[in-house]
Amino acid sequence: MGATLFGGLTESRRGVAGRELARRTPRSNSGPPYRVKCEPDEPVPASQPNQGSVRVRGRKDRKRIKQRDDFITAEKEKRRAQYSAAVKRKEAERTEREMAAVARDRAWAERLVELKQLEEEKNTAMA
Repeated sequence: MGATLFGGLTESRRGVAGRELARRTPRSNSGPPYRVKCEPDEPVPASQPNQGSVRVRGRKDRKRIKQRDDFITAEKEKRRAQYSAAVKRKEAERTEREMAAVARDRAWAERLVELKQLEEEKNTAMA
């Protein structure tokens, strides 16, 4: 009976309902896209239905947005260049390792041939 009393407090697993809701919610709530100058309960005057509600982007706003976009694209290009350089370096290191392995195999084969010749010379000298 004691386990059921505190089951909700000690349960570490979360249900599916919370995850579904959290996954579908927007990440940021930036508020309404425009504003109306009157209160919610009073009627909107017919003379100014939405006057001043839509924000006009000025020259400095547009410049700041463009600078930000340019910076983001420049950083993306830098990351892409770094990644391609790293891939090229890894490829070069891999080919170097493969070539070194081939050279080691070739040297070992030559050494084996030399050892066999020495052994044959030793056998002919002994006989």
